[in-house]
Amino acid sequence: LNLAFFKETAGRYQAFFTYPEDLPLGTFDANGPLAKFQAGYFKVGGVLYHGVHQQRGGYAALIFVTLNQEFFDAMPPIGDFKVLYMGAGGNAISASSQEMSVRLNDKDFAGFEKYHFPFPFTFRFWDFDELKNGQPTLKFNMFLLINDYSKIMQKLKTSDRAAMLQDQVKVLEKEIIRGGDQAALMSKSQQLDELKKELQVLQKRDNQSSVFPISVLVRFMLGLFGFFIIVSFFIGLRMVLVITRAVNELTKGTEKIRRGDFSYRIRIKSHEQMQFLAESFNDMASGIGRLLTEEKEKQRLEEELRIARGIQLKLLPADHFACPEFDIAAVNIPATEIAGDYFDYFHRPGKFLSVLVADVSGKGAQAAFYMAELKGIMNCLQKSGQEPAAILSECNVILQSSFEKVTFITINLVRFDLQNKNLIFSRSGHTPALFYQSDKQACLELSPHGMALGLNNFSQEGIEELRLPYQSGDILFFFSDGLSEIMNEEEQMLGVAELKNMLVGYAALSALEIKEKILARAIAFAAGQANADDLTFVVMKVR
Repeated sequence: LNLAFFKETAGRYQAFFTYPEDLPLGTFDANGPLAKFQAGYFKVGGVLYHGVHQQRGGYAALIFVTLNQEFFDAMPPIGDFKVLYMGAGGNAISASSQEMSVRLNDKDFAGFEKYHFPFPFTFRFWDFDELKNGQPTLKFNMFLLINDYSKIMQKLKTSDRAAMLQDQVKVLEKEIIRGGDQAALMSKSQQLDELKKELQVLQKRDNQSSVFPISVLVRFMLGLFGFFIIVSFFIGLRMVLVITRAVNELTKGTEKIRRGDFSYRIRIKSHEQMQFLAESFNDMASGIGRLLTEEKEKQRLEEELRIARGIQLKLLPADHFACPEFDIAAVNIPATEIAGDYFDYFHRPGKFLSVLVADVSGKGAQAAFYMAELKGIMNCLQKSGQEPAAILSECNVILQSSFEKVTFITINLVRFDLQNKNLIFSRSGHTPALFYQSDKQACLELSPHGMALGLNNFSQEGIEELRLPYQSGDILFFFSDGLSEIMNEEEQMLGVAELKNMLVGYAALSALEIKEKILARAIAFAAGQANADDLTFVVMKVR
């Protein structure tokens, strides 16, 4: 036991009593890091201690015991076990660690009587030899409860008390026969009488007891052990035969699957785990065969979609078109393998230039089919020389018979009169067009009335034609909702206002450069988000 009492003087604690007297106060300084210790296990100077530290009313007391193997050897015995001390090392842990064993961090050792300890059991302690930011490190260590074989062997040696007494009686009888000092002989004779009385009591109790002598018990246990060995041998032999047959079946099935035969099934008639293993193997083989079939079908569909996308790209014009009067650049990016958006140019040198952007409702193969049909109709109608409103009305009449009830097409169509330098713009339910006027350096939003193609209440009278003059430097911008409604990570849309700002900012660039700038801005805005819709836009700049 170690004691140290302190009194506060001038803001510091000074020791006025220690036990033992040579207790190193430099190590156990009540003013240092040890001042924050309250109770439990702690390590100082490479030695583990258990104690308590209290400060009250200007006084402080530190009471602790040294923990080592001698300390545990001196403790009361715990059955046939003893505590093995593992040393003052330890592993650092966080203050939030949760461990499943009983902690000996209370101030007494009643835990030995209250708990059934694990083998081993652990405890936490504060390591004042390893400070971090002036604070001790929380670590854990362990004790081991081990068998005390010296006690067990002693019990085995003294288990037959009667045989031991008989040996002692024989020794005393021989000593008395040899003679000697009279007083010593009297003492040995008295001791001999006591041993004989105790031996008679033991023999009488053994005769009345049903307990076998330990030698008989040992022989019985050996016989029982031998019986279990024989039974275990036959059980093990049977299990080996069953497992061997099952393993052979599994090996055969694995070889079949390796060669590509996924129809092979293992047949094991058993209600044991091998049958469950065989069923799992059969399920695996069936699953692999199904996955391979699905993968082949997926590859076939991907190849068909790739071919369809190639054909669709051939239907679209070049993404850059230049003529003496205009510089045009376009973008078409499908949301899936094939797109439902469509753009096209129709140029008759010296007379007119027509440009359109269309968006078929839905995505994928169905939308691409209507897009291809629309291109053929537009190619035919543009040769007629009709104005945009009449072309859109005629296109609706032709497509009406092939439309499904839920299908419709939105179109922006403009015709530039190259001789009179004015444009005629009609809109059939599509997103508004943006018109940048170079002389005013402003961007207009053009949205004449018009119903989408394929809707029941469509009429040519409902399609409005907007006529505007144009001059060098003006820009007309068509786009689909896949551009204006592109979303970023915060689910905010790019918006038409941002497109107008970009047109004003990039107005001095060529059509191809404007296209690249707007596309780069859209990709950066989306920040890796997948396109929910086809993305199409066309930049038309007057030279």
